[in-house]
Amino acid sequence: MRWFCDCDYLLFPVSPSAERVALSIESDTVDGIKLDIRLTEPEKALYFAPYDVRRYRGTELRIVSPVPYQPSGTDKPLSYSDFPHSERPAVHLTAPYGWLNDPNGLIFYGGKFHIFFQFNPVGTDWGNMHWYHLATEDFCTYEDHGIALFPNRNGTKYSGSAFELPDGSLGLYYTAAGGPLYSQHLAISTNGAESFFDDPTAPPLVPYAFARTRDPKVERDPAGGYVMSLFLDEPDLYAIYRSEDLVSWRETDRFHFDVDRECPGFFPLPLDGNAEDQRWIMMGANGIYRVGSLADGRFIPETEPRRLLSGALYAGQNFFAPDGRCLRLDWLRRRDQTVLPDTPWNSSLTFPYELSLVTEDGIPSLSATPSRELLRRAGEERRFSLAEGEMLLAEGKAYLLRFSIDGASDMLISLRGAKLKYSADAGTLTFGRDEAQIKRGKPIEILAVLDTDGVDLFVDGKKTAVAVDRSGGIFFEGKGMLSGSYAPLSETVYENKR
Repeated sequence: MRWFCDCDYLLFPVSPSAERVALSIESDTVDGIKLDIRLTEPEKALYFAPYDVRRYRGTELRIVSPVPYQPSGTDKPLSYSDFPHSERPAVHLTAPYGWLNDPNGLIFYGGKFHIFFQFNPVGTDWGNMHWYHLATEDFCTYEDHGIALFPNRNGTKYSGSAFELPDGSLGLYYTAAGGPLYSQHLAISTNGAESFFDDPTAPPLVPYAFARTRDPKVERDPAGGYVMSLFLDEPDLYAIYRSEDLVSWRETDRFHFDVDRECPGFFPLPLDGNAEDQRWIMMGANGIYRVGSLADGRFIPETEPRRLLSGALYAGQNFFAPDGRCLRLDWLRRRDQTVLPDTPWNSSLTFPYELSLVTEDGIPSLSATPSRELLRRAGEERRFSLAEGEMLLAEGKAYLLRFSIDGASDMLISLRGAKLKYSADAGTLTFGRDEAQIKRGKPIEILAVLDTDGVDLFVDGKKTAVAVDRSGGIFFEGKGMLSGSYAPLSETVYENKR
């Protein structure tokens, strides 16, 4: 079918229950695109997915679909307010519609924090990877800038990172996942991250290493120059590259990280706040890490692997605030990646939390705490006390919960359906499917964030999370009393900036 593009957005009727088909948009002037899409009849659609075709406007396209499709479009940039739903999370970040996974390109740039993420614009399951773009000054109100990176002849846009280039422009380092070989590329914005120039004819930044090398993460080396960490190959092979100009890269180290995979985080932090004692942390997508040093471009580990994160958290990325704090966002994934039957979006990102490197039992260890930006969103704190079999239904969609376990007796509570169990005899805390050993002999302080789609838990400097299907209350199933406090959290505001 030939169709003249006279609109900014093409509308696709989609449904999670429809069969996936391959639809192609072909152009003589701009790289076309192939979309795997669950296309359906308009009257059966869960929602109409708006696909950005501004790059094609004013040209004739060829739309090839194996099922009937009559193109229709709009000039209106549909955003969050166009897809209202009572169960949209209050503090966890979602896409306005479609699928979301790994956070990408997290950076403070031009007076704002910029958050990109993996995005499927035409479905609520994984596929068709683009980069979506949000920006914020306070992690409460977010500007919606829409899609930043589109697939091209090199492939779909897999995960990567952002870095401010020496001339003040913003660079997005990403993996192009096309054909048998993945490649690493750089897209550049010279207009304050409003748009990005992504040259499909540019050569890869680094030589091909393995078929599916991916996830470039760029950091500044305090000793000079820049480093890029890459996931080279399954199951656990990583590499480090160095550069003096952020464009030309050479490999300086290659190693197995046999406890984790994908999405490397390789970054420096001061130990115990001492700026003169910088250590390097190597972390994989599952939140397992080692602490060490960087010498001549090689990572020298000094600790055994330790786990910072567990549960539904995956593929997170760290970034730095102007005040020097190290922040992190994770993808809050469902283990089975199921789609809620009536929501036009799927999956979310956690709120930012802070990382620090502290000495714990003589060992440099990462510690995770809620960010001050999250704590500022808490309203009036109220006390609660529950006896066995009692439930607390707090106001609002999300709230901050604080309580402690005395460590001497068993406890079992349900946090919006997610089971939290403490065994005094074993000294273990179980949340969802994950179990952690807890130090005995002192009360265990727990801070939880309850949102409509998941529960985040901070315990002894570690973080875990469980995805839930719907909002609910706190149900105490243990013996004795459970006492603590809770405070409602203000809801995220999304502003359409397109």
